[in-house]
Amino acid sequence: SLFNEAKTIYDQFKSDINSEDLNKKNKAIFSLYQAYDTLKKATKLNPEHKRANELFEKLSRLLETEPRPKRIEEPKTEKVAKEDVKKVEEQKVIKPKELIKTYTEPEGEKPTASPKPTVEQEKVMPEYSVLNEELYDAPVKTQVTLNVLVSGEISEPGLRALLNQLYSAVKARRGFKYHDSPTNIYIYAFTSKERAESGMGQWIAMLQKSYDDVKPTISINERQIAQLGAKPEEQFGLSEEKRKEIWKELVLIEDRAMEEALEQYPEEFEKQVEMERRLIDEYQNKLARKYELTREQLQ
Repeated sequence: SLFNEAKTIYDQFKSDINSEDLNKKNKAIFSLYQAYDTLKKATKLNPEHKRANELFEKLSRLLETEPRPKRIEEPKTEKVAKEDVKKVEEQKVIKPKELIKTYTEPEGEKPTASPKPTVEQEKVMPEYSVLNEELYDAPVKTQVTLNVLVSGEISEPGLRALLNQLYSAVKARRGFKYHDSPTNIYIYAFTSKERAESGMGQWIAMLQKSYDDVKPTISINERQIAQLGAKPEEQFGLSEEKRKEIWKELVLIEDRAMEEALEQYPEEFEKQVEMERRLIDEYQNKLARKYELTREQLQ
């Protein structure tokens, strides 16, 4: 499996990274970065894989002060992105403290990797405020995660326009230690602070751009948009309090499925993912029957 492949490389070369032999050390760094890239694929397939995430953190700490070797340091996608940035006539250096100010100026930077929002999109763009920002700056990646609260007139075109605007502002930032600009950007839009803090992925829209992506991908929660006009007590015949209980049960279901799959197949990543998905489907069907809901309503 991908996890076993990465772990084998890690066990073989982790001690050589401190070697006084320069050739031996460079070989270890190159191999450990290969293990890091392999683990990135594994965690993308199954973000809840506990052992893969733990090894990923170990590798990140181990490589934190070691730059990526030149022959794999500049992926083609990053070069393309840099060429796009050079085409912008004026580059504004955005410091972390200026983030909120930049975001609240519609006339500011326009997206370099996404089409310019149309006039109609700008009209329906929802109001927003920044809840929090997380920054991770290391040799392996420079990642910015932004959580925002949206309100007012909310629609899919407006959410897409807003996320593109925020992405443009984050991508234009400079002054990082290990990369010219953020290599990984994740922006989550929520309709309430409670949803943002629930830890249940209750975003209404999200934008993600990982290291190897040429441009960002936007996902929209259409169900949340459709439910915006409904009163809480009218949704599926369940009170808001009852729906919160169901959300908690859904989270417990995912945790239970992951633990059972990990116990059954601790070293076989593909089988573990397959079993986890099957168990989640089985347990969610039982939960839907318990509350007389469809699977669509349960989500």
